[in-house]
Amino acid sequence: MGDSSVQTPSSSETRRLDSWKEIAAYLHRDLSTVQRWEKREGMPVYRHVHDKRGSVYAVPEELDAWQENRRVAEASGTEVSAVAESEPSRWGSRVWWVVGAVVCVGLVVTGYVSRRGHARAVTGPQIRSLAVLPLENLSGESGQEYLTEGMTDELTTDLAKISDLKVISRTSTMQFKGTKEPLQEVAKKLNVDAVIEGALERSANHVRISARLFDARSDRNLWAESYERDIQDVFALENEVAGAIASEISVKLKPQEQARLATVHSINPDAEVSYLKGRYEMNKWTREGMKNSLGYFQSAVQEDPSFAQAWAGLSDAYLEWGATGIAPRTETLPKAMAAARKALELDGTLSEAHVSLATCTLYLEGDSPVVGEELKRAVALDPSNARARQVYGRYLLTSGLFDQAIPELERAEELDPLTPKKKNNLAVALYFAGRYDEALQWFHQVPDPDLDSERRHRRMAEIYDHKGMQREAIEEFVASLKFGAKPELAAQVERSYLSSGYVEAKKTLLQGEVSWAERQAKAGTIPENAYWIVRDYAELGKTENAITWLTLAYQNHSAGFLDFKLDPQIADFRSDARVKELPVFRSGDSARAF
Repeated sequence: MGDSSVQTPSSSETRRLDSWKEIAAYLHRDLSTVQRWEKREGMPVYRHVHDKRGSVYAVPEELDAWQENRRVAEASGTEVSAVAESEPSRWGSRVWWVVGAVVCVGLVVTGYVSRRGHARAVTGPQIRSLAVLPLENLSGESGQEYLTEGMTDELTTDLAKISDLKVISRTSTMQFKGTKEPLQEVAKKLNVDAVIEGALERSANHVRISARLFDARSDRNLWAESYERDIQDVFALENEVAGAIASEISVKLKPQEQARLATVHSINPDAEVSYLKGRYEMNKWTREGMKNSLGYFQSAVQEDPSFAQAWAGLSDAYLEWGATGIAPRTETLPKAMAAARKALELDGTLSEAHVSLATCTLYLEGDSPVVGEELKRAVALDPSNARARQVYGRYLLTSGLFDQAIPELERAEELDPLTPKKKNNLAVALYFAGRYDEALQWFHQVPDPDLDSERRHRRMAEIYDHKGMQREAIEEFVASLKFGAKPELAAQVERSYLSSGYVEAKKTLLQGEVSWAERQAKAGTIPENAYWIVRDYAELGKTENAITWLTLAYQNHSAGFLDFKLDPQIADFRSDARVKELPVFRSGDSARAF
């Protein structure tokens, strides 16, 4: 019906939608989408031929019938029309298809239910879990990767806010970027019902996203669509795609979830770009990427001080600067906390900002009730937020609540199954719970090398030590030293084991570690693993040295320090009267209650 011939609806008395804008609003789509439907799929739109402006109108009842017939054809798997124009595709021979023919308006449809005035097909079991695969960059420019990855991230985050839907974390789905693995295999590895895949193309200031929904259970496409916007409306574009997907999978949305999906804040376009580039750099998980991300987030909040997500990103960047040793935690944690609070002041629904604030509070104030409250709020706002569940699990662990901590960490691993850190955290919890065999199973699933390799192999060595498996323990101690860039000490431990046995070899290990740390301290650098030096001195029986390093670890918010109450390696040290007099055992406004 895209020509200029005289067209009239079935009844001149029927209520009309008198512009493209009204039609788009009625169908909950953007202008470019409804105009394409009219041109390529026969959507009933009428034109006033006497009007030089070419004004249009449509009848709601006819649009309802057309939409329902479109759904019927799609639900039956009928390919009634090919796409009128060719478009690039990441799927090679896989053809993007859309429904292009209209079934008779008078068709009697059975097996359909009403939804907001529209009928909807019951197409089978409801989709309860899905994964958003990395959008393909069709722009032909590597410089646009920040945009494609950013839109993948935002789409994942929006869908993850739906409580009735399990959405896999982007850190796991990104491992399929650029692969041609069959979608059913991908779904199997991620343990999901369905997969979203798509592509993004940017031309000047115009952005187009094409997406399709694949049901792995039935091995068929359920839905495919394209959306277009100007670059300055890229967040609105992503919101529209997320809303369409939520509608197609028949997931039940709570009122607050509907509101969040429908809300698009006005954001400075330059700030949007800076924010997306910041997330892109951070998600590289490299030291250089972490350094770059901070600058982009700082630019984003300067360009738009009301941009809550940018403040949350800034908080995360400061946290990572401290975690990776780019800057001392004593400097980064207060800045991270201030940025998280600013983000929540602007938008209290940001799950990631609640997680950042909780993390800062945990390091600065210990197991304060505020930490638990913030993390519960984060999980409620985004049930599929794997990071929120991971930090919540670690918080519960610091309180010795193993029965609550382990299920949260299991859920985090389920939501992010291909990320080593989630498996490692679950293994650590099982280690502290004394479930050594289970801990070893999870530790062995983490590939080397990764950021936790040194400490992971040390934990494994200690488990073997507890089990009396000395040869295996030495092998893991040596592996830990090698991953910690201490090859000479590793060789010394091996020689000591062969010549003098296990006890002497372990003593060589402990003495070597503390000597290395003391040299670092004399050079003006407190090692990131200062807490582990406490453990080494405690095992050597040098309590005074252990107390000195415990104070340093406390003051510098050392990684691992939060495990102080639970660590079985220092049980005797914790019971020493001198240790109990330290601030770490006192509660109050200015001391952490450990």
